[in-house]
This record gives sequence, structure tokens and C-alpha cells, in this order.
Amino acid sequence: MRCSLWVLPMVILAQAGPAEPPVEESVLRFDPDLVRIDAVATGRDGRRVEGLAAADFEVLQDGRRQKITQFSYTGGGDQPKPAPRIAIVVDDIDLSLDDHTAIRGALARFFDKELPPGTALSLVCTSHGSGALRRFTSDPQAMHRAIDDMYWRPAGGLRIAFPEMSLLRDLGNIVAELGAFPGRKSLVVIAPRANTQMTDARGIADMAARASVTIHGVDAQTHSRSAAGDTLGLLASATGGRFHNSLSAALDVLREAALDSSAYYLIGWNPGADAFRADPNRETQYHRVQIRARDNSLHVRARDGFFSRTGAAIPGQVIPGADPVRDALESTFHSGEIEVRLTADFQRQEAAGSYVTSLLHIAPQGVLFSPDKEGCWSARVEIARAIRAVDPGMPLNDRVNSQPLDIHSCGKEAERLMADGLVAAVEDRVPTPGAYQVRVAVRVATAEPASSDGHSAATRPIGSAAQFLVIPDLRTAALALSGITLWSGEAPAPATADPVYRAAEGADPAVRRFAEGTPIHYSVRALGGAPAPVSVLLRILRDGHEVAGLPAAPLTGKLPVAGLPPGAYVLGVTASSQAARKGGHAEQWIDFQIR
Repeated sequence: MRCSLWVLPMVILAQAGPAEPPVEESVLRFDPDLVRIDAVATGRDGRRVEGLAAADFEVLQDGRRQKITQFSYTGGGDQPKPAPRIAIVVDDIDLSLDDHTAIRGALARFFDKELPPGTALSLVCTSHGSGALRRFTSDPQAMHRAIDDMYWRPAGGLRIAFPEMSLLRDLGNIVAELGAFPGRKSLVVIAPRANTQMTDARGIADMAARASVTIHGVDAQTHSRSAAGDTLGLLASATGGRFHNSLSAALDVLREAALDSSAYYLIGWNPGADAFRADPNRETQYHRVQIRARDNSLHVRARDGFFSRTGAAIPGQVIPGADPVRDALESTFHSGEIEVRLTADFQRQEAAGSYVTSLLHIAPQGVLFSPDKEGCWSARVEIARAIRAVDPGMPLNDRVNSQPLDIHSCGKEAERLMADGLVAAVEDRVPTPGAYQVRVAVRVATAEPASSDGHSAATRPIGSAAQFLVIPDLRTAALALSGITLWSGEAPAPATADPVYRAAEGADPAVRRFAEGTPIHYSVRALGGAPAPVSVLLRILRDGHEVAGLPAAPLTGKLPVAGLPPGAYVLGVTASSQAARKGGHAEQWIDFQIR
């Protein structure tokens, strides 16, 4: 739902969103006098079993039986069930078309037919996304917008080029942030197989326990495989969740995740005086836990242990509000007051080396426009960027580039700005070739006193977006392609400043929503050491199927879109050089819509 609140002398275009409830005591406890862990009991038919008592369970810590001192059941009988909170993470950087289609279908069916009323849900894709679409929501329309924002593109051998790329770093950040929300949460991870050591899984599992998060995993493959040694399987087992090694079971896992957030047993015991005793000569001890039912016909899902560290808080957890801009760059769920869509492209400038050009489509809702005496409108936003290495072999870089952008517009252009938003363009140098996640944040900034608009500096509207991007090594690559630019009408003018802005329109390279029947222009640059000539192949895909193309195309020209109906499309540009001895092949992909 969107609303516009017009107040003079300032316009506040605000997007309505659910207020976050205050953080309550963690569901789970890890203290010297009490360890409290959640559990789910099911029968042989897989259905949940309610009405059990403490005497129906036994707890073993490091193989020794423990006396249950606390016991309760949440969500049973006539008591109200807590509203489920589910975060779904799809690692879509390296998926086949069939797998991507199956995931979208499972999510759509779950949202339409299986989602319990009142469920707060967030959908996160690792390849790209706007913070506005990642916020927890119970609005079915917003959920489907998040699904519609998913699009498939060929992986192009990413896992071969970057074999050490891991999802664990992102999962750790997501789990930490989920700890700020109340109650028991479910995290569903749908991803291709990732091979890591068990120590990594235990660290995230312990973090999940202290954040009251249960992790469920689905191997993003349509064909069943063994789960032995799989990180997602280890995480699910260690946190009391479920894992399936076939994508066909995704809907079952989503159903189970919804139930796990609202119906579970809490079982507590005294872990003993030595359980949390620190030993400077030893690593932090991991205590193995087994919770099982005395009735052998019942199966219990529970966490398998904890580290001997007290407290439920997560070390190093970011406290929202300490640095709003940096928090927005790092946050998954807390930066969506302003909708921002990011198009990040690799480019090349001979004098400056490699750099990333980021086009930000900033929606007007949340931006503060002030009128002047001449009837024009002004606004100011702060644009922050960070380029984070995804490959664990690359050094961490926490640098943030931030600049103000002053907006001043009159007449028709001002009307367009406040109706359709603006496009801002910024540039950033790339430190080294590799796989990166480009992150941007946009926060309202104004010279007006905080009291004049009701916002303090820490509460001004803010938005974010992220995109996965590969920067090739032009010193060794025989052929590489810059990012693809799409537009209609006049060619986009080169940037004369950094940052620079313009009023948004559908035919803009940052928006790419073209009217049916409108000519669409494209442009891409061939880079690297491959000698000319370079042959170029265009492919236009819809739902993963090729619907148009050109077998021999120029690097700049018009797309063959005549007769294509409205819908979402993906353009692929593949370049090759017969003269290059090796590596004479490169491709780039970009999404667009016809309306």
C-alpha cells in the first residue's frame, strides 16, 4: 500500500510499512543456571504431536542425562499461536533455468495457498534485490512483487571461475539480523550444494540458537542427491530444522518452516557448574545435546548443541541506528522506506582503470521535496556505496563512499520527479578483478532543522539495493564485455559529474520498462586483448526460452523486439573472437520489460 501525505511547506512522499514490534526476551537461553532449547515432536506419519509433558522427553548433554527444570508448549490448544516470521534466502547466482522456474513456482504456490494468516515473510535473492522488497511483510501483493523481481540469467561458469564462493558469510549476517526480531524465526535457504567444514556450520548454528532461528535447507536441484557432507543439511540438523536434497520438496519445507515459527516445545535444564567455565588454554567448548522422546514411535527435531558462551546476544551484532547509512548497506531487512533499484555495470576507462557505474532508480515515496518562492522544488539525498568481495580468497574491504546529491527541478520535470522518481548515476573504482556484491544506500538529507519535518538524522527515510557483479581481469582475459546499456529514444548523455541525476522514465537505462512497439536500443563494449573482428550474438529470453535474437549483430544497435508481447525479458549478448588463442568468449545479460 502506498500513500502520499502532502504538507506545506514540505512534501513527504511516504511508503506505508508495518511497524516493527519491540524486541522481547530471546526464546532460547544459554546461561550457567539454565539452558533452554526448542523442540518439535512428530509421529510416524510426520504430523506434529501436542500434549506431551516433560516426563515424555529425556535430555542428554555430552552423553549425560539432565533433569528438565523448565517445560512449556507454545501454540497448542486454545492458546493463540505466535504469527510466523520466515526469511527465505534463494542463492540464485548459479541456477539452471529449470531449477529457477521450480523455485518461483513453489514460492508462488506457498504464498497463494499455504501461507498462514499474519505470517511476516521476507524473500532475499543473492544475485540482486531492493531493500524495499526484502522487508518483512504480510501483504500478499508485496510478496508477489518480490517474486516478480526474480529473473533468471545463465550463470556463465561462475562456480568454475570462483570455486571458493560461499553463502556462509551472508547467512551469518542474516542470522545475526534476525536475532533483533522477537520470537522464534525460521530461515529457509534454497541453494546449490556448498562444501564447507563442519566448524563453519557449528558457528552459524550456535549463532542461530542465540537468535532463536531455526534453519531449513533445500538443495536447489530438481534431481535428488545424497545429503552427506552438505552444509545445508548440517545446518538444518544442528538447528532442529529440516533439509531436503531435492527441489521438489521445497513446498513441504516452506510449510514446515511456517509451523516451526508458531508451535514448539521449550525444554530447559541446569547445564552444570562447569559447562560455561572458561579455560584460557582451550578453545571454547561445544556441548553436544540430544533431546529425544521416551516413546520410540515419536521423532524429535531439536538443536544438537551449543558453545560454552553465556547469553543470548550475538557478539558483534549491529545495533540498528548506530550508523544508519552503514547499517542500511549491511542490513537485509531494515532499509526499505525508500525503494531503490540498482543497475551496476562493469565499464573501462583507459586513464582510470576498471570501475563500476551504478544507476539508481530512486522512487519518490519517502523523499522530502521542499518548494521555493519561484515555484520549483528541491530535495537532498545522501548516496552511499560499498563494493564487497564475495570470493573468500579476496581481502575484506569495509570502505564506504558517500556523497550528497542536491535535486532542484521546476515545472513538468518537477512533476515527473515527484511522480516517477529520479535516476542517479555514480561511479566507483574497482580494487581488483573478482566477484563482488555492489551495495548502495540512499538516505534523505536536508538542511532543514530536524523538528521541521518530524525526523531526526537517525530516523530519516532510507533505502538500499544490492547486485552481484563479476569484474574480469583484463590483463589476462582475451575478451570481456562491459555492461549492457538499454534505452529508447535519445541516447543517454554521458555523466558530467559524480553523482548526477535526471527524472526517471520507462525508457531510461536504469528503469528499462519500454512501451510495446517502441524501438529499443542497446550498446556494449568489447574489452580485453582479443584482436578484431569480434562476432556478436543476441538472444532475448522470456521465462528462460529464446523468443528472438540476431546471429550476427553489431556492438551497438536495435533489439529485434517487433511483435513481442508485454512481459519480462532478459537480453544476452555473447561475443567471440576466432583470432584469440584462448578465452576469446564473453557474455553479459540484463533484464527489461515490455509494457
